[in-house]
Amino acid sequence: MPVHRSLPNEEFLPHVGALIAEGHTVSLSVKGHSMRPFLDHEVDSVVLAPFRPNDLRVGDAVLAKTLEGPYVLHRIVRARGERLTLRGDGNVRGCEHCLRNDVLGLLAVYVRRRGPGVRRIAATNRRLRVAIRLWMWLLPLRRGLLFIYRKTQKQ
Repeated sequence: MPVHRSLPNEEFLPHVGALIAEGHTVSLSVKGHSMRPFLDHEVDSVVLAPFRPNDLRVGDAVLAKTLEGPYVLHRIVRARGERLTLRGDGNVRGCEHCLRNDVLGLLAVYVRRRGPGVRRIAATNRRLRVAIRLWMWLLPLRRGLLFIYRKTQKQ
């Protein structure tokens, strides 16, 4: 039977980045609420994949070591040269920053465990990309929309 241990992100995630840099994909459970409504804490998981730094674009979700210090799985909201600005989908204000070379992995597949069964949705899925663009555009209304989302989710 497998043994489950918890490690601090600062110890664990560099190993994840090394595996991805070697060409592997890595599955991780989602911790935290910053990517709501697209990913839920301890319910959903993600598949992170290798990428080319110059191919990262606004709207992509990435695992990165921020210039501010912590590791985050957040969405790129602005790209200016080597500098990326990140924000969680569930965040109404505040951003993090990183450099393209600080990105460890690109979110390739959303694994959603809501309702019966498990749904795997490719990050390139057209309907998902449209929903993400709309969500990014609705930033001024996000606080109210997230309140409604939390109230309508089964506890």
